[in-house]
Amino acid sequence: STNDYLASRDAEILSPVYNFLGLTVGYITEQSSPEARRLAYGCNITYGSNNQFAFDYLKDNLVKSIDDKLQKHRYFAVVDELDNILIDEARTPLIISAPGEEPSEIYGQINDVMYNLEQNIHYTVDNKSQDASLTDAGWEVIEIHLRSMGIENIYGENVYICHYIKVLLKAHKAMISNRDYIVMKDEIIIIDEFTGRLAVGRRYSGGLHQAIEAKEKVKIKAESITQASISYTAFYNSYDHLCGLTGTGLNDLNELQEIYNLEVFPIKTNKKVTRIDHNDVRLYRSKADALDDVVNLVRERINIGQPILICTTSVEESDHLSNIFTENSIDFNLLNAKNHEREAYIIAQAGRPGRVTISTNMAGRGTDIPLGGDWEMGVKEILDQQPDADMEKLKIFIQKRCEDERNNVLNSGGLLVIILGAPDSEKTEIQIRGRSGRQGDIGESIKIYSLEDNIILPLYQDNINKVMLEYYFPKSNKYTISPKANELVSELQREYQNHYFEMRKNANKYDAPSTQQRNSFYKYRDYILEATDLEICADILSYFKYLLTHY
Repeated sequence: STNDYLASRDAEILSPVYNFLGLTVGYITEQSSPEARRLAYGCNITYGSNNQFAFDYLKDNLVKSIDDKLQKHRYFAVVDELDNILIDEARTPLIISAPGEEPSEIYGQINDVMYNLEQNIHYTVDNKSQDASLTDAGWEVIEIHLRSMGIENIYGENVYICHYIKVLLKAHKAMISNRDYIVMKDEIIIIDEFTGRLAVGRRYSGGLHQAIEAKEKVKIKAESITQASISYTAFYNSYDHLCGLTGTGLNDLNELQEIYNLEVFPIKTNKKVTRIDHNDVRLYRSKADALDDVVNLVRERINIGQPILICTTSVEESDHLSNIFTENSIDFNLLNAKNHEREAYIIAQAGRPGRVTISTNMAGRGTDIPLGGDWEMGVKEILDQQPDADMEKLKIFIQKRCEDERNNVLNSGGLLVIILGAPDSEKTEIQIRGRSGRQGDIGESIKIYSLEDNIILPLYQDNINKVMLEYYFPKSNKYTISPKANELVSELQREYQNHYFEMRKNANKYDAPSTQQRNSFYKYRDYILEATDLEICADILSYFKYLLTHY
């Protein structure tokens, strides 16, 4: 599963079926104790999030006793949101690290000068690779600052300082608060770029996390040393059998076949999709114009009782939109990485009449949005507040309310999904609008983008000229709906996806030797742990000679 909630929910819902068939079922979450994990892995079927399974695999290969290992033979894996896990998230390896050397004082010494650098004068930003580079003018500013510190030359014995300059520049100019990370309780917590959820416990490597800590003026923690790492590609390819499910597998058909040897079989929807998709993009001159029209559109649809789900490209954008709605007295629920504990409830109730929900692109996936609201979630919320309430009466009341509200929502046009801000792939657009029109319900989706969106802005940030504006916006309109706008966005999305595909190909290429070495080493490690006599010492010695020779 993609998160702990879905793992526990699905295990509990399906366990009666499995038990009837004579199978045992367990699940693991981040809070599971070692003993609870051992029991869950001992079952015929084990539910859990992808992170938990992969990290437990790495931890199993750090234990000092074979009895301490939790996972058994990796026989059959069923992966939910398969393309997201095996392709989108496969670029980032999972790492177990330990504290290393104390952070260098240079982070603090160089940090202050970064605030004075100006884009396109002192540095440039590459949005695709999410990196920044100093210009000659930028290097001059840095060298003047270093001389004030008594460092005359950053080459020779001081060449190591270049690394600190690089990571600090990236932290300041390419890494954005509330998009890539948040500051919570004096800590830097990474925001997963695909799910919008907090990646608690994960830290950027190569000194980048320390550089962000310096930028945000929180305590700079020790550098970390990698003890073990693995990619999702290597982890899931270690299973004897692999399969999964997703709503957008056809978009990655070739890659799934090439890397995982998986065939993609489309299955028809249970009921015909009746959702109205406005496929032509509303492309605005500015983000401000786009947000003004979102406010007007939301007010218009609230008045007829239509529920609205607005999906933004980042936590930063969702926070900005929530502030605008507050200023305009529009009631809403905010669903992003900062309040993900209530994620399932918020998204399950997003289909109630006139309900407005702001969400990051991937938040809440795995939970349906029933029109009129989810009656079980409604009962649970009231019972949490009033534990002594009459369960049967409450159930009847909430079910009747949901039924009445469902009819009202159907009369208003079903759930309206607004895709606010151009995502970097067509696949994401498909996933978002798929939140509406489930099981034959009516619904609607609209795409509202602007020239200031992240994937479009780099084309024009140097010179948004009149010729380009007139080409897209005849007669000085503040937005356009035309095939030209669709072509522009589609072309940029293809460029981004080709870029990511090349990154994944290179990652797989360089990961292959590591995977071979890891598998060989772990296999022999188990052999050593399972040994019962000292005769193995000669084998161990010869094996390490083999490693030194071949690696």
